[in-house]
Amino acid sequence: MPEKDYSHRAVVDKLGVKPGAAVRVVGGGAGAAGGMWVLTAKRGRRSASGMDYLNQSDVILLGPAAGLVDNKSCSVSEQESGLRSVIRLSER
Repeated sequence: MPEKDYSHRAVVDKLGVKPGAAVRVVGGGAGAAGGMWVLTAKRGRRSASGMDYLNQSDVILLGPAAGLVDNKSCSVSEQESGLRSVIRLSER
C-alpha cells in the first residue's frame, strides 16, 4: 500500500479531532531518547478535560509518517487511556 502524504493537513485534522473537542498535550514531544504520550478518552467516555473518544488505532497509523512507533498503551483513569510513541531505536 503506498504511503499517504498528510503533511499539508493540520495535526488536529490528522487526528480526527472534531471542532469543539479538547485535546491535552503533555510534555514537549518525543526527545532523542524519549517518548510521547497521547491521552484520549475511552470509548463511550468523556475525559476530565472534556475530550470525546478518539480511536487510538487512528493515532497509531500516523506514527510512521512522524518517525514514531507506538510501544505502550495503558489505562490512565476510568475516563482516559494513554498511548506512548517513540522514535525507533535504529533512528536515535
